[in-house]
Amino acid sequence: MTTLPITAITASVLGLLLIPLSVLVGATRARKQIWFLDGSDDVLLRRMRAQGNFVEYVPIALILIALVELGGAQAGFVAGLGGLLVAARVTHAASILRGPQGIGRGIGAMSTILVMFLAAGWLLLAHLGG
Repeated sequence: MTTLPITAITASVLGLLLIPLSVLVGATRARKQIWFLDGSDDVLLRRMRAQGNFVEYVPIALILIALVELGGAQAGFVAGLGGLLVAARVTHAASILRGPQGIGRGIGAMSTILVMFLAAGWLLLAHLGG
């Protein structure tokens, strides 16, 4: 078994969520025959950004969660970070896929930042606070 069970579960769920985001981009490219960049296609651009934003933020958030779990934080705190990250990324992606001005985009972005802030803060307090 893994040393980081909560992070492993969180990473697995997020990995599964990345698959449909990636498939949407590829399927749209194939259907519209746009092989590079976005071809000025709004739907493809939104799908690319949903996938791109996911891969921009999820890795660092997962690293921070893993370090918190390795650092001995309470399981409930680690699970809360992981659950919030999953919910944030689903909310953010779903909102971007629907259109550029959904409230879910902001909620998802701010929730992702909150996860990183809480994890980074916990790590700093654990290592610098005494």
